[in-house]
Amino acid sequence: MKQKLTLIFLLFFIFNYAQDKVVVEYSYKNSFDISIVKDEHLLNLYKNSNEIITYYTLFIDKNEAVFEDVQRVNNSQEMEKPAISGPLGKTYLNLETREYIYEADYNGKYIIKDLLNIVEWKIERERGTHLGYETRKATYKNDYLEYEAWFVPSLSLKFGPNGYGELPGLIVKFTHYFNNKNGRHHRTFIADKISIEPQLKILKPTKGKVVSQKEFNKIVEEQNKKFEEIKNNKVETKID
Repeated sequence: MKQKLTLIFLLFFIFNYAQDKVVVEYSYKNSFDISIVKDEHLLNLYKNSNEIITYYTLFIDKNEAVFEDVQRVNNSQEMEKPAISGPLGKTYLNLETREYIYEADYNGKYIIKDLLNIVEWKIERERGTHLGYETRKATYKNDYLEYEAWFVPSLSLKFGPNGYGELPGLIVKFTHYFNNKNGRHHRTFIADKISIEPQLKILKPTKGKVVSQKEFNKIVEEQNKKFEEIKNNKVETKID
């Protein structure tokens, strides 16, 4: 009897330990409103972007997680067309230390270190199901944007796609609504698969020059100016 109780306790411990080590596969899609867009270039950009689906994986180990893009393209997607896709690179998150580390490759490797943003979620009354799990709805809204998240209370992992989280459960669907002069648009992450990986280990991104978000934004701005100057010089040379 004692051996049976020990075995039951051990199995219970292993199951609960393994539940902290989870891999979530997401798909991402833009939905740009094209009903009032008049600029032909922007219209084509929005149309192409609405056809693209990109994929991501979220690796979770208790209070740490890594979110990264997956190089996978549908056969129907023509990547040579100009389009707006989802975020690229690798993001490391730590709920205990509040660390946010982004590994970027922008004309060189960079490690951007910051602190996690705090989102003041409002948990709504609506409930649903996703991948067989019961879900609840949470929202956030300010003057510029709106978030809608569906999370799984039975999976008490406070993570979600692209750094969003800190709800009482894993986020399995996340939509970011935003407005501009061309209409109301949204972008959505949807979990396609959730699996338990008992051997999972999280590693912080370490390859690259360490900079702050402000410093990285300045680097991007300077590089964009250089690219624009090169582009303009080529045009002037052709005219001459």
